[in-house]
Amino acid sequence: QIREADVCFVNKIDAATPEEIAKTEQFIKGINEHCEIAHMSAETGEGISHACDLIENGTSPRYDDSVEAERLKNEYGGE
Repeated sequence: QIREADVCFVNKIDAATPEEIAKTEQFIKGINEHCEIAHMSAETGEGISHACDLIENGTSPRYDDSVEAERLKNEYGGE
């Protein structure tokens, strides 16, 4: 899932050390260097509004490109 993700949410940041968070970020970026990383804590509420905004209003460049390619294929033919 990380490989295909546009955004990865790192939760429970209130229970992690800065080193653990950094290690998690490195792990994610090692799999998908273009993935945006959003930090949040359901316990404290930190980052929740940003996460909600990403979910509600975020766009997916890969999805948008795929939709556009399909539209062009349907409009002009081809494979």
